[in-house]
Amino acid sequence: MSIISRLLRIYRNYLARFIVFRLLKALAMGAYRSAFSFFSLLARHPRSGTYRFRPLSDCDGRLSPRKITLDRGGVIEIPPPTFSGHCADIASKKNTVVKIDTPRLDVFEFSRAMAVGGVDFVFVSDTAIHHDLFMPSQHHCPAEYFGVVSINRQKGSLKLRLTQECKKIPMAATMIGQCSGNYAHWLTETLPKLPVFDACGDFADLPLLVDDGLSPNIYASIDLVNGNRRKVIAVKRWEPVVLDKLVTVSHPGYERYVPHGIHNREAPAYVNTFSPTALRMLRDTVGNALEGSPQLRAKKIYLSRSEKSGNLRQIDNLSAVEAAIRDCGIQLIRPESMEFKEQVAACMNAELIVAPVGAALANMIFAPPGCGVIVLSPYYDEANYFYYSNLAGVLGHELRYVLGPQTRENKHPAHKSYHIDVEVLMATLEQVTNRAHED
Repeated sequence: MSIISRLLRIYRNYLARFIVFRLLKALAMGAYRSAFSFFSLLARHPRSGTYRFRPLSDCDGRLSPRKITLDRGGVIEIPPPTFSGHCADIASKKNTVVKIDTPRLDVFEFSRAMAVGGVDFVFVSDTAIHHDLFMPSQHHCPAEYFGVVSINRQKGSLKLRLTQECKKIPMAATMIGQCSGNYAHWLTETLPKLPVFDACGDFADLPLLVDDGLSPNIYASIDLVNGNRRKVIAVKRWEPVVLDKLVTVSHPGYERYVPHGIHNREAPAYVNTFSPTALRMLRDTVGNALEGSPQLRAKKIYLSRSEKSGNLRQIDNLSAVEAAIRDCGIQLIRPESMEFKEQVAACMNAELIVAPVGAALANMIFAPPGCGVIVLSPYYDEANYFYYSNLAGVLGHELRYVLGPQTRENKHPAHKSYHIDVEVLMATLEQVTNRAHED
């Protein structure tokens, strides 16, 4: 673990609860952005400057001489999740049936384009091209938080500041993403792009631009899905890459980036959307890659999370919860200690997945349609339950939440430990089991 990672963990675990440290962090980030802007001025980078925003779907003719459409998207009705436990009635009233517009799947080819590590935008001429799920007038990006870009939301433009020399590559397909380091974002927003690229035969030999410094499991996922054995080119954070030909695909899913401010309040609810076509292509590709390999045959699994994982949403009675789950004959697995293909294989035959809320839940992508999913989660007054609920709905799974009250051992204003009532959990497991028998 790097020194920066250790410092961030200390801040989140012990200091973020105090407003004085949140204020100091805000001041430090402001100073960092000012310094970055100053060094960018000194660098006089030829690609720094102002770019006007344009959505990917509006790029044709001069900007994109070629577009291939694989899926035009559609409207899906997502049933509400079932809630039990603490404040279940309140959560049920706030979370009703939703309709989501699933993303289009379009592959675009751009000439004389630029990509930047850690940034979702593609730069062509004087234009910053964003995927259609990003809203420049409302949404933020990590590059903005670190001073690499500043967004003028009234004018619909951004100012790009660069300090690193351009890497020049003849042609590539980009899988660079602003949140690639997060396992759930990677599985829902970025990795599905690879089988989409492969579905377009003309781009089968293009190398891949991928963010540098990601976890070994994320690179292992590329290796597993990379059936065409494309060359992988790592791009450092904020490093510009100039290409004669750049191929990109519209986002198959999206969760907006919300930096924690001084008050660290929960972000307002955001209704996520995902492409069922892209996720199905990813599941099928992984299934074919693992065909004939050993798989965990358990039909019921629990995705455990260690108390040493660093996640701030811990179950304070975890031992009692896991003991009860074992008594129900559910196989306990620990994703954090498994390779990517082992995590996938563990879910491929699952009829029931139980897990605390967190990134490992995204592994439900690899479970067969109709899988039951039980999520253990704290209750928040302004809770956003759409992410995993909509993901499960798009995949054809049935999702239930078991809610617990937040405990006073609060290490972070927006991420709190919680208590799960074991009797409520057992009752929910019995309901799911009985329903499976009826079906």
